[in-house]
Amino acid sequence: MAIAIFYFCVRSTVPDFFYLSENNRILCETETNPITLLSLRDFFGHMFAYVLLTICLCLETNRREDAGTLSRSKIIFVCVILPIVYGGVMELVQQYFFPPRSAEWMDLLADTLGVFFAVGLIYVLMEKLKLNTNVTIF
Repeated sequence: MAIAIFYFCVRSTVPDFFYLSENNRILCETETNPITLLSLRDFFGHMFAYVLLTICLCLETNRREDAGTLSRSKIIFVCVILPIVYGGVMELVQQYFFPPRSAEWMDLLADTLGVFFAVGLIYVLMEKLKLNTNVTIF
């Protein structure tokens, strides 16, 4: 998942599936805040990618043989802090190493929201289903 995120972060063009039409219709346009279909899809695309990354990290952490002995701080680091830091690093990589791309605070916000959404989803599912797991996030 991290490799897929890296691949999409360094592409110089936006994949065709992001466009609904050839001219990318604007949903709401003002002089100070244009919101386009592309920007909404980009925001939710970032969220979705980091939801998947976080779920992968949490599942892998739980699968480890020593999962029952991991401290809560290590689990939080791997499942929360690490994906957020990775999102920030990817924004900086775009800005400084792939000139057509740029770093954006909204992308980092979307990444962070995706991480917290995934952690909340995992917590709710573990509580609802009473999964027999070795570790918990909270």
